[in-house]
Amino acid sequence: MRMNRAIIILFLIFLSGCGKEINLSEKERNWNPYQVGEILVFQSSEMELDTIFIKEIADNIFPSSTGPLKYYNESLWVYVKHTDPNYDRKLTNKLLEIQTGTPEKPSEINFGILAKNAVFYDSYKTIEELEKLNELTIETPLGKFTDVLEIEDTEGMYSERDNFIDRIYWSKSNGYLRFEKRNGKVWELIKKYVP
Repeated sequence: MRMNRAIIILFLIFLSGCGKEINLSEKERNWNPYQVGEILVFQSSEMELDTIFIKEIADNIFPSSTGPLKYYNESLWVYVKHTDPNYDRKLTNKLLEIQTGTPEKPSEINFGILAKNAVFYDSYKTIEELEKLNELTIETPLGKFTDVLEIEDTEGMYSERDNFIDRIYWSKSNGYLRFEKRNGKVWELIKKYVP
C-alpha cells in the first residue's frame, strides 16, 4: 500500500514538471514602454483630468497550477493606480499585460485601459495582428509620434454603455496617447513624467 502511494506521488510530481516553459522574447518585452514611478496625465475634450500612476512592473510571471500544464507561458504585467471608471476613487489594476504564446496560440497583449467613465472592453490583441497595422503619425501636447497604432474595439460588446471606448492610439515607444469613446469624448495624454 505504501509503495503504491509513493509511486502515485512520484508520478504526480513528474507530471507537474512536464510542461514546457516559454519565455518572453526581447521583441515581446519591448511592447512595454513604461517604467515604475511614471505618472500619466490625460485630459478629456471637455477639459477633465485623469492621472494614472505606474506602481509596479511584474516580470517573469508564470501560471501557477495544481495540475500539469502543457505550457508555462511567461507574462509581464504593468500595475497602476488609476481612477475607478464607476466611482470617484482610485483602484490598482493592470494597465498592460504581455503574454508569450505557444505553438498553438500566438502571443498577445491585454490593453487594460480604465479611466474616468471609460473602459476598453476588446482589450486582448495578438502581437501578430498588431504588427499588421499601419503606423500612424500623431501630434499631441507631448510631441509628434510616428509609431502609433490605432486599435479598434472590433467586437462591440457593451457598445451601448456610456463608458465604452471605441479605439485607442498606442505608441510603441510611449504607450497610450489617446482614446476615443463612442459618445465622442476624447482623452489625450498631455503629460508623462517621473517625479
